[in-house]
Amino acid sequence: MTQVKTTHLAMCVIAAILLGVSSLAALTLKKASLEELTRESSLVIQGRVISAESRWEDERRQSIYTVLTIEVEQYVKGSGPKAIQVKQLGGAMEDIALEVSGSPRLGEGDEVLLFLQSFQGAYWIHSIALGYYQVIREKDGQQYVLNDLRGINLVDASALQKVSPAEAYTFEPLPSFVSRVRQYVD
Repeated sequence: MTQVKTTHLAMCVIAAILLGVSSLAALTLKKASLEELTRESSLVIQGRVISAESRWEDERRQSIYTVLTIEVEQYVKGSGPKAIQVKQLGGAMEDIALEVSGSPRLGEGDEVLLFLQSFQGAYWIHSIALGYYQVIREKDGQQYVLNDLRGINLVDASALQKVSPAEAYTFEPLPSFVSRVRQYVD
């Protein structure tokens, strides 16, 4: 496992542990380039959320996660079935809700492009929010991807400083974005 991938997984695990103890006020993530996101992801998919179901993590009921079923329109990296399941920390069960600051809130019908990592036998969105892109369809049929990380503490590890709001926002035509991702696929 590469050092960068280990670091991202460690950050996700630490966040999950902290969430079990208390609520985080803001999510802090290390900035990753499109090349890093692509290289570190097992799958990159474009599709539509067809179901979102919250569940208890185990019988102790200390943590809640949501299972998203995604109908895959295209595999940009990797291959697989027409529908896959993605786990995400947080959700609501009975009268209890667990909200993960900065985590995308996905529901049925949402169109997405996801960078997914395999962890503990399931697919997870890369670094909670870095690997989530909303697909927006304009009235004229044009499609765009949007990743708005301005509400997250995004840090440039090489410069040891917070990323500017302009650098934490991606809005690009879907075809050119997918083309750039495919350039990084081995």
